[in-house]
Amino acid sequence: MRVAIMLRFTSPPPPLLSTPELCEPQNPTRNREPHPKRQKFVGKDPPSNLDLFDALPDDLIVSVLSRLSSSAGSPSDLVSALVTCKRLNALGSNASVLSKASRECLVMRAKNWSESGDRFLKRCSDSGNLEASFTLGMIRFYCSEMRLSGLSLMARAALGKLGSGC
Repeated sequence: MRVAIMLRFTSPPPPLLSTPELCEPQNPTRNREPHPKRQKFVGKDPPSNLDLFDALPDDLIVSVLSRLSSSAGSPSDLVSALVTCKRLNALGSNASVLSKASRECLVMRAKNWSESGDRFLKRCSDSGNLEASFTLGMIRFYCSEMRLSGLSLMARAALGKLGSGC
């Protein structure tokens, strides 16, 4: 059973991916120091101030984020997860997460188009996402009048589809 929550804003929502953390790729394997009040779990009885989320391996979180991005019904599904914490934001920039982003996750209305949306689609396209390549190619070719760039992105998507046997 899927439950969707709809929010209505009295003012227009902020542009998609407008924070610097979401726009710039980060290194998800950086050495993170645990929160000062948190400690690593060693033994049978976990202490009360232990953060079990920090104990999860990065590969598991990347796998969960990949499944989320492939099944997201809208861009806000993935963005909501990425703005939760710095760790999810950094791991959400992983190529395996961005390469599996669904068509619905890449949809953006023309009136909401921004530079950050363009950067997000570019990062997805660079990760090998054919839907992102095609979408960004169409936008650049028809709307931004960047004909050569748009044409090369659409060609990459078409050749990728042919190569996969679709």
